[in-house]
Amino acid sequence: MTGTIKKLLSVILALTMLFSLNVCSFAENETEIDKPFADSEFFTDGDYSIHYRVIPAEGERKGRILFIHGFLYSGSTWNDTAREISAQGYDCVLADLPDFGYSTRETFDTNYISREQLMTDLMESIAPLSEWIVAGHSMGGGIASNIAVSHPEIKALMLYAPAVQSKVSPLFEKAARNDKLMNLMQKIANAVLSINIIVKFAAGYTARDWQYGLKYDASILSEPLKIDGTMRGICVQYARSEQTDTESLANINIPVLLVWASDDVALGSSDTSAFSKVLDGKAQTHYVDGGHIFIESQAHKTADITLGFLSEVS
Repeated sequence: MTGTIKKLLSVILALTMLFSLNVCSFAENETEIDKPFADSEFFTDGDYSIHYRVIPAEGERKGRILFIHGFLYSGSTWNDTAREISAQGYDCVLADLPDFGYSTRETFDTNYISREQLMTDLMESIAPLSEWIVAGHSMGGGIASNIAVSHPEIKALMLYAPAVQSKVSPLFEKAARNDKLMNLMQKIANAVLSINIIVKFAAGYTARDWQYGLKYDASILSEPLKIDGTMRGICVQYARSEQTDTESLANINIPVLLVWASDDVALGSSDTSAFSKVLDGKAQTHYVDGGHIFIESQAHKTADITLGFLSEVS
């Protein structure tokens, strides 16, 4: 998790505890998650139900790509980029990580399976790992890189503004075990997420493109986050998630794409330096004008860079 995100969540937790004795009640959110999209599919792995969608290749299939999203987002963040890539012959699988999108919300009673293992199991349920290319944005980039380290048989690794998952404060576990605090946090989050202009502002700021923010469909981000148990799940996830093994990443022997934003206000310098250092001379590196969520706001450019890289992957 980036330093910025850790600080943000720590502030949210502190403010929630401060005002926990005096806050008004909000109606509970009721989100239908049986089949949120016409092409929704679910993969069961132990206690986990992983929601994913497949955008099938047009024409002859050239390969399979698993797309892993970033913090607070879901597989839908890849919609526009993946559609352009699928049009050029690639099956694109858009997965929701636990606690995001429409996948399982974790508790400490959940029989834990790492995010890396869940994504690997999902891929293997569809095709052998040797057929896959793994892509990750932000938090998903750290997960994708861990998969590449553990499974050298995958064909290629594509990283978009990847973030390092580091050790987190015990505050997350303590918070997740406090039922009153978690219920309060979810209510506050739901209230904030129901104000579309706040979500649009956040999207515009993160994209460094205010026109994009004004046009942004707030429901894509806000509706999954309002599902009951999301705030607890996020805290549980970060209390148990695996750290990013950037040192071993330097030893992988597969093609790597590394794409950064020119004006990224979400990533800390420690994230960019960690990946840039170990992948120097190994990765095909590009920069996209704009902010952290360029995979959405600059989807066409992102797809062009990606397809150029894929044309060189055997």
